[in-house]
Amino acid sequence: MGDYKSSIFIRVRLDVSLQERLKQKSKIRMVYICRRETFNASHKLYNPNWSKAKNEAMFGVCANENWHGHNFELVVTVKGIPDLASGMVMDYKVLSKIIRREIIEKVHYKNLNLDVDFLQNKMPSCEILIIEFWKKLAPAIQESNPRAQLHHLKLIETKNNFVEYMGEGLELYQDLSLHPATAEDAVLIVSGILKLTGSLSKK
Repeated sequence: MGDYKSSIFIRVRLDVSLQERLKQKSKIRMVYICRRETFNASHKLYNPNWSKAKNEAMFGVCANENWHGHNFELVVTVKGIPDLASGMVMDYKVLSKIIRREIIEKVHYKNLNLDVDFLQNKMPSCEILIIEFWKKLAPAIQESNPRAQLHHLKLIETKNNFVEYMGEGLELYQDLSLHPATAEDAVLIVSGILKLTGSLSKK
């Protein structure tokens, strides 16, 4: 009988200990680490489905057919719980290698409109760039370190202009291609012009 009571006591103590550990674990807060990388690249903002006048009205000098360039800064923020043995969320050297392999080596000193495979037929605005960068970096970081997760990207184009992205709505951004105007679009445009011409001729 004494042994039975003792086993119950031990089991209860173990259960309580487990509960305490789970409570402590739930209180652990994420730590955020940031790595900055830079690259130089040229681009132009120009939608081939629009007229030259409309592109210039929308994008101004950024639609210059001879391109223009920027010294970009990319700040990558990764979150996770630090490993107690190393004290790190993720090794900065490893993170830097991933950023360079997935992004920097593909865009540095490149024409973003013409030379980058994952930007083909896409508007190379900072907004589109940062989404495409996320698609490349998030799985690569997760694969390298399951405890680490991409949290935030900041892409700085000039001292006054920058964009930020945290992965929201990524499922809506799977295809960011500039689809050319279809024959149906052309028919609708011509039809609209004819209707407009007819209404003007009656006035």
